[in-house]
Amino acid sequence: MRNIITLAVTVVMTATANAAMWRCEFSATQSCSKTGCERMVPSVYVDLDLVAGTYSRCDRNRCDHFTARPSASGPFVNFDIPVAGAMAKVTRDGSALTEIVTIGHTAYLSFGTCQAPLQGPR
Repeated sequence: MRNIITLAVTVVMTATANAAMWRCEFSATQSCSKTGCERMVPSVYVDLDLVAGTYSRCDRNRCDHFTARPSASGPFVNFDIPVAGAMAKVTRDGSALTEIVTIGHTAYLSFGTCQAPLQGPR
């Protein structure tokens, strides 16, 4: 059953996207802890492989690559990245992306957009 769901999400994303790879850039980021939230200048971007289900978080020095579990929900595709303590939600056309990443007891909430095509991972 899980293979059927994964295949269905892959088919939907492949049909919706003009390319298998998307580059996602953030325009706003907040760092939140139990004492409150602070705005930050976004310093990472994401390369998203819609077919292979890989989620790569990159900064100017390197990329960390993760296997993501995609699931379709209406006009969105959700990506669960459990090993990184993260999740992302992107519209099928890439016009909106929300990412939540946890590091320790701090949560980073970022908003951006994704664009295709990307010619391959970095």
